[in-house]
Amino acid sequence: MNIHLGSREDGLHLLRHTSGSLVFRATGSVKEAQRWLGHSSARITMDTYVHLAQESQKETAETVFTRPAMPIEEPKQTN
Repeated sequence: MNIHLGSREDGLHLLRHTSGSLVFRATGSVKEAQRWLGHSSARITMDTYVHLAQESQKETAETVFTRPAMPIEEPKQTN
């Protein structure tokens, strides 16, 4: 498989963006992604990766509202 990324700088930028995306997805933390990428503020990170935050919120909501409730176990009686 041969993938052309354009210039070396384009390839490095893509790698940086991908690693930042993976950190955000794995941790769900903007602050962790900010530290990983070396951004001076969380605002820069959010402005760049806001689409991932929105996807993460949607996935969380879907999980919460579609997963069946855990059954409540009756306490065991001791004789």
